[in-house]
Amino acid sequence: MLEELKEGNFSHQGLDVTLHLTPPVIVIPQDIYDQTRSCVVLDMGMLNIDNALQMPDPKLDYKALTDPKRLYDRYTLTLDKIELRIL
Repeated sequence: MLEELKEGNFSHQGLDVTLHLTPPVIVIPQDIYDQTRSCVVLDMGMLNIDNALQMPDPKLDYKALTDPKRLYDRYTLTLDKIELRIL
């Protein structure tokens, strides 16, 4: 891709993504035949996926670019509010 950019044959295409997902709650019983026994409940909280698109910079000489990180969009993946309970 860096070679295509230096030749002037590269056009940036991006995907703007914002996702907020609720992962599953996992229940692990100590004994599946005895309801009085305790169990572990794992709540996976909230999964967020966001991105920061790299916007074209008219002042930047892309043909002389040596750092390819400037060509890619950045994605952020966060997992919040994880809970582990023993009931």
